[in-house]
Amino acid sequence: MKNLLIFILFLIGFAECEYGIEYSNNSIKLCENGGISIINNNCICPPSYFGNSCEIIDFNEKCTNATHFRDSIGPLCCFSKYRDDINLSELEITINNNNNNLNKSKENETINQLLKTYGPWDEKDVKLLEYLLISDLEKGENQLKYSNYIKGREKQFENLLDNSNCNDLDNPNPLAFLLIVKDIDYETLDTLFQILYKPFNYYIIHFDGNSKINYDDLQLFFRKFIETNKENSINKWNDYPSNIKIMKNRFKGEWGSISLVYLELASYTLLFDMVDERINLTGQSFETAQWSHVINLSGNDMPTIPLSNFSKILCNNKRKSYLDHCCIKDNFRFDRNWIQNDKNSLIELLPNFMKENGCGNGMGMSKYYDRMKSYGDGSQWKFLNVEFVKYLISDLKSLERLFSFKFSFIPDESFFQSSKIYFISNGGHSFEFDTKRITMFNNNPEARDHTRYAVELRDIPNLHGLYFVRKVYSKEIRDNNKKKKRNDNNDNNNNNNNNNNNNNNNNNNNNNNNNNNNNNNNNNNNNNNNNNNYNYK
Repeated sequence: MKNLLIFILFLIGFAECEYGIEYSNNSIKLCENGGISIINNNCICPPSYFGNSCEIIDFNEKCTNATHFRDSIGPLCCFSKYRDDINLSELEITINNNNNNLNKSKENETINQLLKTYGPWDEKDVKLLEYLLISDLEKGENQLKYSNYIKGREKQFENLLDNSNCNDLDNPNPLAFLLIVKDIDYETLDTLFQILYKPFNYYIIHFDGNSKINYDDLQLFFRKFIETNKENSINKWNDYPSNIKIMKNRFKGEWGSISLVYLELASYTLLFDMVDERINLTGQSFETAQWSHVINLSGNDMPTIPLSNFSKILCNNKRKSYLDHCCIKDNFRFDRNWIQNDKNSLIELLPNFMKENGCGNGMGMSKYYDRMKSYGDGSQWKFLNVEFVKYLISDLKSLERLFSFKFSFIPDESFFQSSKIYFISNGGHSFEFDTKRITMFNNNPEARDHTRYAVELRDIPNLHGLYFVRKVYSKEIRDNNKKKKRNDNNDNNNNNNNNNNNNNNNNNNNNNNNNNNNNNNNNNNNNNNNNNNYNYK
């Protein structure tokens, strides 16, 4: 019991999250010069950096003196040189690991080895690790928090992936939505939630860490929204804990950087936590509480079919992830290092520059990322099945793959596609490349404002057969979508009423038939009784 209390009170820090708790591991800290401490303040330092806080620099090493204009890039340079010196190969540290057979000490050792190899580290790395890792201070060990999420629930998990409940209106299949928003626009938020909200689904909202937001206003907005929708929902769903959470531990979404991948993986951890919260507070079974897919959306995405239809499609495909995987994109994304400057923009460090500064060959991740293994690239917009999502946040091979992308360009279009190569499903999982999401790349491609690729009214008739369309900025189009949603709801209600009427008619017919049968049976019984009486006499 003592160990459990230590575990609860000291190992996990709690940061308030909108309408609930956001769990984080507060034992992880940055050290100087790109070092990191994940337990007991023991810093893992870049090569040629030393000291309790990595504050001591060996300037005899050329890599520590590297600068880009006036900015020191010594830690990056020395880590890059180290990866070349050890001739790092693809997933070298974890390729032979089987997470199911690793003991805690071996898992901790592997995590430390990853941190010694793929630095330097910064605030966004710490933020992600706070979501992914859990620490045992007594033993001085770290583990991936969600590696045992399914343990003890194997049979329930298999039941979850069964499609038999897709017509169960009382226990619909929950979906999870991640909404990635750059700037707050309450009108757009209201429209999107009017179309996508159901009290049994789960919703995580991430506002860009570069934007200023007022949490009190957001809290009031979503509280009103939830209360309004509670009045129109089935009573048992009114007792659920809030199904909308706003991430307070936010990432700065620099376009083209690893941050966009980090925020998605962090959101997955919260979505799993929300399931456990619902189970604990309502007593609901795992099979009915667990979401089957995560759908990521931007603030200006719009569905093109009713939510009920979309939910039914995913319910009938619970063992499938929809992940665009199209082609091999530009080599310059991977054959050099990309770093963030003071203006939160990405700049490239070319191989010749890296060589001149003693940083190794400077070829980025291309030496330990074989793009010809049918990895390819694709779109960052997807619907991922729960089994694949769990793998992404709880398998050491996925973690090494993630860290290997840290200094690449636009990794959100490659990380998920490359991660599926080493994903082993226990339940016949498959990937569908066609996500049926569209961006209007022919609309104003030369524009430099929000009209670039924006959906226009003339596009609406051509959206049949799709699930979502991107870059809907027009209020007129959004209002049309809301109106269509109301009509769809009315049609569904009419269908439900018709079904109820049919059921009532069937019940009445059955009752009449049963009454007639009973009367006939009674008459037959009376006749039999009369015959029996006559014979007795």
